[in-house]
Amino acid sequence: MTLPKDPIKAAAHKERIRQARTGTKASEATKRKMSASQSGEGNHNFGKSISDEQKIKISTTKTGTHQTEETKMRRSLSLKKFYESHPEERDKKGEQLSGFNRGRNLPDEHRKKLSVSHSGERNYLFGKHHSPETIEKIRIANSGENCYHYGQSPSDETRRRMSEALKGDKCYNWKGGITAVNHAIRTCLQYREWIMAVFKRDDFTCQDCGATKVYLHAHHIRLFSDIMQENNITSLEEALLCDALWDVSNGRSLCELCHKREHFGVADEGEEQMVAEAGG
Repeated sequence: MTLPKDPIKAAAHKERIRQARTGTKASEATKRKMSASQSGEGNHNFGKSISDEQKIKISTTKTGTHQTEETKMRRSLSLKKFYESHPEERDKKGEQLSGFNRGRNLPDEHRKKLSVSHSGERNYLFGKHHSPETIEKIRIANSGENCYHYGQSPSDETRRRMSEALKGDKCYNWKGGITAVNHAIRTCLQYREWIMAVFKRDDFTCQDCGATKVYLHAHHIRLFSDIMQENNITSLEEALLCDALWDVSNGRSLCELCHKREHFGVADEGEEQMVAEAGG
């Protein structure tokens, strides 16, 4: 197609073509032909690269501009319709996006810039809230078999790596080491694993009254505090290296009532009745 040399006539000619094509859709065969004709060496930009000056001009031109809500809605509906009829393209796109940053580590400076650029009012979701209908859709989309973690559980090695990655000053909630050592030990992964090992060995049964299907405690036969003092433990790191703390034979599974009896010698009558009804 040859356009008129006069720029005014050329613009008018383009506008007539645009109006004539509005609302029309190309067939799949035509789309493939158009794509093939503009791919590789057939593309008028093949082998060319944008200069840094041109990149700055493009960036400056686009800075501060936003698409209208109508345009966003049109694009959203168009993509939804396309991916509904081409599910294989949706999966392919998902793989491309997930693989794009796989194995890449961004510099700290770059991460800070990204964080700042998406914080507060700069975030496109600032001041917005999901409607109850959207919240319910998200919940359903991530429940049961729809969840990508469904039927999976992290290995012990993965759990340890996750624990190490969030330990001490690497944790987002780190406040300079103000947490008591006792609490840090009792909430660490190794302590939870010790408790579960005691419960499994005792078949999740209270070792005093024989109650099952009740809330259990892992009781220290040799007191936790005594082990701490005898080994002069002053930090979580020292505790993790102390074998006496993680000796499964030093633990007993007890229901809440029997645990109180073990430490204080008495228990509430109401609690006695509750355990009796549970089968203790």
